Amino acid sequence: MPTDYQLDNIHRILYNCSPKLANSGNSRKSRIVKNVLNEINLARSQFKFVVMSEADIDEVERDFVTGCGLDVNKIIMMPQGVSSAEVHNNAQKLVEYVKKTGYRMMTRLQCDIWGAKRGV
Repeated sequence: MPTDYQLDNIHRILYNCSPKLANSGNSRKSRIVKNVLNEINLARSQFKFVVMSEADIDEVERDFVTGCGLDVNKIIMMPQGVSSAEVHNNAQKLVEYVKKTGYRMMTRLQCDIWGAKRGV
C-alpha cells in the first residue's frame, strides 16, 4: 500500500519523453513503439522533439501526433544544435513554422552552458 508521502508526490511527477526522429539515424522500429508512447501519453507527461527543419515537424505530426495519437498540448519542439549559435540559428529558421502549428518551443540550455560536452 502506498504511503501518504508517495500519494502526495505522485501528482508532482512529470514524465519527459524524447522520441527520436528519422534525423537521429535510429531505425523506425526502435524510434516508434506505439504502445509505449500511448502509455506515456496517458500519464502526466510531455514529448520533446529535437528538430532541424519543417520536415521534422511534419514528421512529428504524421508519425507521433496522428500515427500514435499523442496529445498536441504535450508536444515541445527543440531546435537541434550543440552550440548556442547553432541552436539559435535553427530556432530562427523554425520559430514562425512552430508558431503557425501551435506547438511549444524551447531552447537547449545545456548547449548554452556546456556546448557539445556529454555526460554533464
